[in-house]
Amino acid sequence: DAYLFSSLEEVRQIVDPWMEEYNLVRPHEALQGLPPYQFAAQHA
Repeated sequence: DAYLFSSLEEVRQIVDPWMEEYNLVRPHEALQGLPPYQFAAQHA
């Protein structure tokens, strides 16, 4: 589905939370299937 954003601010409002979840919350194969925050806590 195509979606046209009306402003750069609108893009940021949608993309920033997605990027945070993608980079911090979701499991990563390279981190033994753990989310980064959990991996870091176990290896601190």
